[in-house]
Amino acid sequence: MARHDARTQYRLALAAGLVGSVVFHGLLLLFAPALPIGDAVARASALQVVEIPPAPTPAPPEAHVPADPAPIPTPAMPVAAALDAPPDAPQLIPYEIAPKLENPAEVQRILQELYPAEYRDQRIGGVVVLWLYIDTEGNVARVLVRAPSGHAGFDEAAQEVAHRMAFRPAFIHGHAVGVWVSQGIRFTVRQTADTNALRSLRNDDHPVASNSKGDRGL
Repeated sequence: MARHDARTQYRLALAAGLVGSVVFHGLLLLFAPALPIGDAVARASALQVVEIPPAPTPAPPEAHVPADPAPIPTPAMPVAAALDAPPDAPQLIPYEIAPKLENPAEVQRILQELYPAEYRDQRIGGVVVLWLYIDTEGNVARVLVRAPSGHAGFDEAAQEVAHRMAFRPAFIHGHAVGVWVSQGIRFTVRQTADTNALRSLRNDDHPVASNSKGDRGL
């Protein structure tokens, strides 16, 4: 009997709980604030797709044309030297065909004329070695004493003779070229067959100079 009563009370309590729950939720719905449907619809309509306009195409950059550069002043042209001006000092100038003396007979005659009388009377001889610059025309454009003879008279006479020499110019690749050459000039007194007559007649003495070529290069 007691067990029956307990079951009955349990069932009543469960039913009361269910009823209470239904009543609570009903009251909750009854007294809850109404949903503003109109505002929700207005807000939904206000949400429109906004088209974003494309970004404007940037204007092309202005082409910067640089100004014309200032003209570079043209340097003054140096005064052109003579095409065949001799160098200041002897130097190696290559050539294929060496210069050649073209007036040896005249050179011998000039040597006899310029042989210093005091050296001839004393039967003094000597050798002078010169540097000659022979231009493209075959003229002796410059003379320098390379090895003096030891007698100033011979050195001066040799330089004067050299200026009166005429050469065929040197050539390289078929073209004339100015070159420096070494030229030796020898002063000697030629004796006649009759030495006694030579000694008594000094006027029969003849100066002789040989054009010893020496070394042609430097």
